[in-house]
Amino acid sequence: MKILVLSDSHGDTESIVSSCKVHKPDVIIFLGDGYEDLNFALPYLCAPVYAVRGNNDFYPCRYPYYRIAQFSDVKFYLTHGHLENVRFGRNALINKCKDKNCRAALYGHTHLPYCSDENGIFILNPGSSRNGTCGIINVEGGNISGEIREINK
Repeated sequence: MKILVLSDSHGDTESIVSSCKVHKPDVIIFLGDGYEDLNFALPYLCAPVYAVRGNNDFYPCRYPYYRIAQFSDVKFYLTHGHLENVRFGRNALINKCKDKNCRAALYGHTHLPYCSDENGIFILNPGSSRNGTCGIINVEGGNISGEIREINK
Protein backbone atom coordinates (compact mmCIF):
# COMPACT_ATOMS: atom_id res chain seq x y z
CA MET A 1 0.00 0.00 0.00
CA LYS A 2 1.35 3.41 -1.01
CA ILE A 3 0.50 6.32 1.31
CA LEU A 4 0.98 9.98 0.39
CA VAL A 5 1.53 12.22 3.43
CA LEU A 6 0.96 15.98 3.19
CA SER A 7 0.88 18.83 5.68
CA ASP A 8 0.93 22.59 5.98
CA SER A 9 -0.41 23.67 2.60
CA HIS A 10 -1.28 27.14 3.98
CA GLY A 11 -3.33 28.23 0.97
CA ASP A 12 -1.62 26.12 -1.70
CA THR A 13 -4.42 23.88 -2.99
CA GLU A 14 -2.51 23.03 -6.16
CA SER A 15 0.26 21.26 -4.22
CA ILE A 16 -2.32 18.84 -2.80
CA VAL A 17 -3.90 18.05 -6.17
CA SER A 18 -0.62 17.81 -8.07
CA SER A 19 1.00 15.51 -5.49
CA CYS A 20 -1.89 13.09 -5.90
CA LYS A 21 -1.56 13.13 -9.69
CA VAL A 22 2.21 12.60 -9.59
CA HIS A 23 2.44 9.93 -6.87
CA LYS A 24 -0.85 8.03 -7.43
CA PRO A 25 -1.26 6.81 -3.83
CA ASP A 26 -3.70 4.28 -2.41
CA VAL A 27 -4.33 6.57 0.59
CA ILE A 28 -3.70 10.26 1.35
CA ILE A 29 -2.95 11.54 4.85
CA PHE A 30 -3.22 15.28 5.53
CA LEU A 31 -1.70 16.49 8.80
CA GLY A 32 -3.30 19.91 9.17
CA ASP A 33 -2.84 23.61 8.56
CA GLY A 34 -4.80 23.80 5.36
CA TYR A 35 -8.16 22.11 5.89
CA GLU A 36 -9.83 24.64 3.57
CA ASP A 37 -7.28 23.75 0.86
CA LEU A 38 -7.96 20.06 1.42
CA ASN A 39 -11.73 20.52 1.29
CA PHE A 40 -11.41 22.43 -1.99
CA ALA A 41 -9.11 19.72 -3.42
CA LEU A 42 -11.22 16.70 -2.34
CA PRO A 43 -13.17 16.34 -5.62
CA TYR A 44 -9.89 16.18 -7.55
CA LEU A 45 -8.09 13.62 -5.38
CA CYS A 46 -7.46 10.04 -6.46
CA ALA A 47 -7.59 8.21 -3.10
CA PRO A 48 -9.34 8.14 0.29
CA VAL A 49 -8.21 10.89 2.69
CA TYR A 50 -7.44 10.69 6.41
CA ALA A 51 -7.01 14.16 7.92
CA VAL A 52 -6.33 15.91 11.21
CA ARG A 53 -6.54 19.59 12.03
CA GLY A 54 -3.62 21.89 12.74
CA ASN A 55 -3.10 24.88 14.98
CA ASN A 56 -4.15 27.21 12.11
CA ASP A 57 -7.30 25.26 11.21
CA PHE A 58 -10.08 27.19 12.88
CA TYR A 59 -13.84 26.70 13.16
CA PRO A 60 -15.65 25.13 11.32
CA CYS A 61 -12.86 22.58 10.80
CA ARG A 62 -14.41 19.13 11.26
CA TYR A 63 -11.18 17.16 11.54
CA PRO A 64 -9.94 15.90 14.94
CA TYR A 65 -6.63 16.98 16.48
CA TYR A 66 -5.33 13.42 16.24
CA ARG A 67 -6.50 10.07 15.01
CA ILE A 68 -5.44 6.46 14.85
CA ALA A 69 -5.51 4.77 11.45
CA GLN A 70 -4.55 1.25 10.51
CA PHE A 71 -3.13 0.28 7.13
CA SER A 72 -2.39 -3.40 6.58
CA ASP A 73 -1.13 -4.56 9.98
CA VAL A 74 0.34 -1.21 11.04
CA LYS A 75 -1.33 1.30 13.37
CA PHE A 76 -0.47 4.97 12.76
CA TYR A 77 -0.77 7.91 15.14
CA LEU A 78 -1.69 10.97 13.04
CA THR A 79 -1.32 14.48 14.46
CA HIS A 80 -0.34 17.97 13.43
CA GLY A 81 2.20 17.99 16.25
CA HIS A 82 1.57 21.28 18.00
CA LEU A 83 -0.13 19.59 20.96
CA GLU A 84 2.89 17.29 21.31
CA ASN A 85 5.28 20.29 21.23
CA VAL A 86 7.26 18.82 18.32
CA ARG A 87 9.15 22.08 17.87
CA PHE A 88 11.01 21.12 21.06
CA GLY A 89 11.61 17.46 20.21
CA ARG A 90 9.77 14.23 19.46
CA ASN A 91 9.68 12.60 22.92
CA ALA A 92 6.04 13.50 23.65
CA LEU A 93 5.07 12.35 20.15
CA ILE A 94 6.81 9.00 20.64
CA ASN A 95 5.20 8.55 24.07
CA LYS A 96 1.70 9.28 22.71
CA CYS A 97 2.31 6.88 19.84
CA LYS A 98 3.36 4.13 22.25
CA ASP A 99 0.43 4.90 24.61
CA LYS A 100 -1.94 4.33 21.67
CA ASN A 101 -0.13 1.07 20.71
CA CYS A 102 0.91 2.50 17.35
CA ARG A 103 4.04 1.61 15.39
CA ALA A 104 4.22 4.82 13.37
CA ALA A 105 3.80 8.53 14.13
CA LEU A 106 3.10 11.12 11.44
CA TYR A 107 3.21 14.84 12.18
CA GLY A 108 3.65 18.25 10.54
CA HIS A 109 3.74 21.73 12.10
CA THR A 110 7.51 22.41 11.85
CA HIS A 111 7.64 22.48 8.00
CA LEU A 112 10.89 20.49 8.36
CA PRO A 113 10.88 17.16 6.46
CA TYR A 114 11.96 14.23 8.62
CA CYS A 115 11.89 10.44 8.24
CA SER A 116 13.49 8.00 10.68
CA ASP A 117 13.01 5.21 13.20
CA GLU A 118 13.27 6.27 16.83
CA ASN A 119 12.87 3.95 19.80
CA GLY A 120 11.11 1.37 17.62
CA ILE A 121 8.67 3.94 16.15
CA PHE A 122 8.63 4.92 12.48
CA ILE A 123 8.37 8.74 12.37
CA LEU A 124 7.66 10.96 9.38
CA ASN A 125 7.11 14.67 8.93
CA PRO A 126 6.44 15.45 5.24
CA GLY A 127 7.48 19.08 5.63
CA SER A 128 5.21 21.62 3.99
CA SER A 129 3.39 20.96 0.74
CA ARG A 130 3.45 24.72 0.15
CA ASN A 131 7.25 24.43 0.20
CA GLY A 132 7.15 21.49 -2.22
CA THR A 133 7.71 18.38 -0.08
CA CYS A 134 5.63 15.34 0.79
CA GLY A 135 6.13 11.95 2.38
CA ILE A 136 5.69 8.59 0.69
CA ILE A 137 5.15 5.53 2.89
CA ASN A 138 4.93 1.94 1.75
CA VAL A 139 3.28 -0.61 4.03
CA GLU A 140 3.49 -4.28 3.12
CA GLY A 141 2.91 -7.25 5.39
CA GLY A 142 3.49 -5.26 8.55
CA ASN A 143 6.68 -3.63 7.22
CA ILE A 144 6.97 0.15 6.92
CA SER A 145 9.32 2.13 4.72
CA GLY A 146 9.19 5.79 3.84
CA GLU A 147 10.94 8.76 2.35
CA ILE A 148 10.62 12.47 1.74
CA ARG A 149 10.07 13.54 -1.87
CA GLU A 150 9.47 16.65 -3.85
CA ILE A 151 5.80 16.93 -4.76
CA ASN A 152 6.36 17.07 -8.50
CA LYS A 153 8.92 14.26 -8.79
